Amino acid sequence: MSTDIWVWISSILSLCIFSFLWKDSLAYRMAQNIFLGIGAGHGLAIAFRSLRNSLFYPLFYEKRLTLIIPLILVVLLYTKLIPKLEYLSRISLAFPIGLGAGIILRSTISGQLFPQVAATLLPLNSINNIIIVVGTFCVTYYFLFTIKPRRNTQPISKIGIYLMMVTFGLSFATSVAANTAIYLGFLQNIFGTWLGIIK
Repeated sequence: MSTDIWVWISSILSLCIFSFLWKDSLAYRMAQNIFLGIGAGHGLAIAFRSLRNSLFYPLFYEKRLTLIIPLILVVLLYTKLIPKLEYLSRISLAFPIGLGAGIILRSTISGQLFPQVAATLLPLNSINNIIIVVGTFCVTYYFLFTIKPRRNTQPISKIGIYLMMVTFGLSFATSVAANTAIYLGFLQNIFGTWLGIIK
């Protein structure tokens, strides 16, 4: 059995979380609140350190006066807590939302859309390439032509449906396998590291 206090804490909290499988208990709620509190505190500490290193130190010690604009925007964010001045917070929110939308749109097009389109433009010289091209065409056809398929195009829609079912099944199986690996890690921590029953 382990004598490390952190192993004891992590194992007991893991058992408290797993108690939810039996019923919603006080132990589960206690562990949930601990995790939420630690997460909120960690996020607050990271945010404070980021503001200190990126805003306050350069502004007040290095006299970089251009950082007054971000400081004003940060202060305007907190006007959301004052009902009469709530509209001022929208000015600050507009900048990260617009910037984030632009970055995501650009990265999605250049990082996901174009590579996927290029990956389907394959020469039909192997079975794998034929399956990829035909599968992409059938799934795209099924999504674009949502009207009831005609008799001569119904097989294309059927193939698209079957391929999507296979893809969703593989995604679900991958998720189950990943969660099973996490669960086995918890069991290894409890019965191996903590209790020393298994080596």
